[in-house]
Amino acid sequence: MTTPDRCVAFSATAVGFATTLLLALALAASPAAAAGVPPFCVMRGGSDGPGGSPQLCSYYDYQACLQAASDLRGNCVQNIDYHGEVSTAPAPARARHRR
Repeated sequence: MTTPDRCVAFSATAVGFATTLLLALALAASPAAAAGVPPFCVMRGGSDGPGGSPQLCSYYDYQACLQAASDLRGNCVQNIDYHGEVSTAPAPARARHRR
């Protein structure tokens, strides 16, 4: 094997290893998101106080969770079983046009 062939073979092996490593890290970083665990829950108050009732964890959208919490007289909280990133920021407001 000549030197250029070795360089090509080494480069291809390095790229393959790096791709495999990055894919493995991406899957390990967010197991809850990959498993379909919803990031938001509605926590309702019960006669035993806050947390007395089971949480309803079935919301993938923060705004939908807030609406359900309003309807059920509860609070929208983050699911402790969800380990991915969560954005609770409101949707951006439309820009006003100046005349």
